[in-house]
Amino acid sequence: MSSWATGIGAITLFVDDLDAAKQFYRDVFDVPTAFEDDDSAAFNFGNTIVNLLKTPAAHEA
Repeated sequence: MSSWATGIGAITLFVDDLDAAKQFYRDVFDVPTAFEDDDSAAFNFGNTIVNLLKTPAAHEA
């Protein structure tokens, strides 16, 4: 694996159905939710956080 890949601390995935996505991560990866609010949920995978964000909550740059 390239050295850059070992330094990824967080990944944000945009989802249309937050509840379904949260359930998928809980069921498939068996990890608890580290943080959640109405628009997002974060899961801790050791050194990497996977953040699920509702697509409409994303701001354009």
